[in-house]
Amino acid sequence: MTKEERAEKWFRNIPNAETIDLETRMEICSKVAKKMVLVFFAVFALELVLLSLIVGDDLFNGLADFVNSLIGGSHSRGSRNVAVIVAAIVCAPLFALPLIVTLVFKKKAIASAVNRTLGITNKGETRGHGATDKGWERLNGWMETFYPDWDMVVDDTPIKGFTPKDVRQQLAALKPGSYESIRMWAHIPIRANDEYQFNHLTISPKKRVGYFRIEVFTSDIAHDNHVINYEKAKLSEREVMEVLQNVLNNNLAAELQSWKVAMSYLIEKSTDAENYKAIAKLLPDGDTLFAKVERCIDAPKQYYTDNAERYCEREMDENKRNCDIIWAAIANEMLDNGNAVEVDWDVTKQEFCLKMKGLADKYHLTLNEDWLDEEDEIETWCEILNKQWADWGLCVAKFTIVCGNFGYLYFIYERQDVEKLSDLCMEVNQCIDVAKEI
Repeated sequence: MTKEERAEKWFRNIPNAETIDLETRMEICSKVAKKMVLVFFAVFALELVLLSLIVGDDLFNGLADFVNSLIGGSHSRGSRNVAVIVAAIVCAPLFALPLIVTLVFKKKAIASAVNRTLGITNKGETRGHGATDKGWERLNGWMETFYPDWDMVVDDTPIKGFTPKDVRQQLAALKPGSYESIRMWAHIPIRANDEYQFNHLTISPKKRVGYFRIEVFTSDIAHDNHVINYEKAKLSEREVMEVLQNVLNNNLAAELQSWKVAMSYLIEKSTDAENYKAIAKLLPDGDTLFAKVERCIDAPKQYYTDNAERYCEREMDENKRNCDIIWAAIANEMLDNGNAVEVDWDVTKQEFCLKMKGLADKYHLTLNEDWLDEEDEIETWCEILNKQWADWGLCVAKFTIVCGNFGYLYFIYERQDVEKLSDLCMEVNQCIDVAKEI
């Protein structure tokens, strides 16, 4: 029986199971199957202990003598088979109870796993689909409200305008414990309080099924360089929707009063210019790169004016922060020098290999398309290349661009130096790291 067939069979007649995808059902089956083995042997061992306490060792000695006499006294193969069958029948009652308990456990364990996946508690409150408690009833009239001035991104897929019902459907698709998230923001700035404005929020799943974490990112209105990130974790699906109701209806200030401040930092510090210069020098062809971006680091706004067309290609206007202007300049110069490639998230394997081969040739590295699977994603391909190139001490590094149109650059770098480069980037709230599957 295949895993798919087992999942179909085990979930038959389980309430609400039809709303769970096949992959999740197979994962539940694997976990329950391991527990079933433990339950069977635990009950069997307990049964033997109880029998030993009640009747002593005479029962087991007599049973062993009986089986030995059947097998030992049989000379032909057929007679021995008959003896084994008779012995199995005699011993069968010992296995009956553990088997019955295990089957009952399986049904209850799967039903419980379904409830956890859908967020149904033992008290009857449903935090997933099909909820009927008073909390959900209060939200029902609001769930169909359309918010055209809000956008969200789910797994790199942009959604322009949405209803709370759309958000709830996306929440159900987030896998527990994964790095998937929903990111949303408003077209019109929203004040978080008198000093700070809302930038965006993210919703990500916790390891425990049915629970989520929300992070709200704000920045100061006057100078736009001080960021405070708020966090609230262990929220049920309904609680997430209640938070969103406050946020979407422009009641963010009241919402954040009880939240934990996860991070507070300055986007631009007096030491940033020196850090950017150090980063440029550490990147491939560092001296050449530094010579081209030094002017931008020293005078970002003037550099933007002189290269406005290039920044427009990245959907960046003159109001962008200095740090964003500098980071985009470094990215553009790396691309122009042929030391990095920029690819979309939906790039094909052939396109990815064609671009990366140009970089690999510069370092005399082999890149074989057969190493990669067309169905995999960029991060998986990069991790495979990192393993193939490990003996040369080289890896694929990822340069993250969060300003303008969000994207990634990939370049080849010495593995031992990535951490130093990454630490410098963190000082200026930018990101370069080893490209790998999460």
